[in-house]
Amino acid sequence: MSDEKKHDDGGQAHPQVVTDKADTEFDGIYADTYSHGGMSYHQWLVGQALAGLIGNPEVQNTGLGPEKYADECFLYADAVIAEYRKRGVDL
Repeated sequence: MSDEKKHDDGGQAHPQVVTDKADTEFDGIYADTYSHGGMSYHQWLVGQALAGLIGNPEVQNTGLGPEKYADECFLYADAVIAEYRKRGVDL
């Protein structure tokens, strides 16, 4: 088991919804609907921050490399999730 702390990804933002059919005795009525997988909330926040940064002409002309922008996007996503946790919001 790793000693590394698991990164808080905020849970799923866009999970895949799956529905299982019940037995034929229920005439095909859907019994269980659940979600799994998909994009994490952290990944979604990073993408939103990146779209905002690279869509801004003032940011595009700074000469900074993509690594700097990627780092900033992760910091914004981490901060948003941390603020939700601090306020007791269950994501």
